[in-house]
Amino acid sequence: LAKADKYLKDFASAKDTLDESSKFKDATAKLTGDNLVLGWLDTMSLAQQLEADSANKSQSEKVTACVSKALGANKGVVAFGMHVTKDAFVIEGAGKSSNNLKRGEPKLANGAPDDLIAALSVFDLGGIAQSLFNCTGDSQMKAQFGQISQSLGIDVQKDLFGLMHGETSVVIGPVKAGVPQVALLIEPTAGNADATLGKLVAVAEGQLGVRLERSRIGDATAYSYADDGTLNSDVAMVALKDRVIIASSLDYLKTVSKNADNPLGQSKSFKAAVSTAGTSDTQFQVVVQLQPLVQLINTLTFTSGPNLQKLDTLAWRSWQDGQVSRFEGRLTVKN
Repeated sequence: LAKADKYLKDFASAKDTLDESSKFKDATAKLTGDNLVLGWLDTMSLAQQLEADSANKSQSEKVTACVSKALGANKGVVAFGMHVTKDAFVIEGAGKSSNNLKRGEPKLANGAPDDLIAALSVFDLGGIAQSLFNCTGDSQMKAQFGQISQSLGIDVQKDLFGLMHGETSVVIGPVKAGVPQVALLIEPTAGNADATLGKLVAVAEGQLGVRLERSRIGDATAYSYADDGTLNSDVAMVALKDRVIIASSLDYLKTVSKNADNPLGQSKSFKAAVSTAGTSDTQFQVVVQLQPLVQLINTLTFTSGPNLQKLDTLAWRSWQDGQVSRFEGRLTVKN
């Protein structure tokens, strides 16, 4: 109690206030909205502690420090705030950071049909996965991993991680036979996508004994497996010039094999929920159209659920703006 009382007295008599701090001013000046709630976090001391060379550091702390350093996590002041517009609740944040992760515009997700339930995009997933692998794996585990890769005939780091240095998106589409259709879309920025797909087919047919059907999509061969009806879906995959696709059905694979006539990125709900700032420097983006999601939940739970008809879209995006990392989350409502 004595320490608490001293702290309160020191706090009340402080001469240097937060709003006079240059760090606070610089951080909050990067925010764009008229925020009702404002906060900030100085991550420098935390980063220094994580990266400090200490014999008492646990394995999890070492991994956290390694990943933080490898991915260029923020090492300064992060400011965040919340404000309200006439049709949305908005959370935004900004802070200085420098990382080597590749960025870009999520064209594959934004070009998918606008009747989807959700789309999640991340850039340089291969680089992130490689950093995690380097930080978490000891020499013995890496050796075992190499043996498994060799026995399968697939070099995970080269064949899989090597493909995913551009956009990787997961699209959850409309419900078919009670199950939402799903597709993984990969922008093949490096490596040989056809060769990697051929290796996956060889594992499926040669080692797992799965019979795959062949069909043509343009100049490419698509491979699909039809189950016995238990899942009410197939699994299909194809390597095209601008995208590698693994989808829950051959029909949906064909649907997302090219940009839609009515794409997500041009829809009214998307434009209302997703900021256009720094579009070509996006690192992460998720868009959820809430009405289709509510309908799916109601179908799966056999209930009518709460009345959420006013809710429209939930979106979250992070991007790099020079030396400043920014994020914005937005929940839009229908007027």
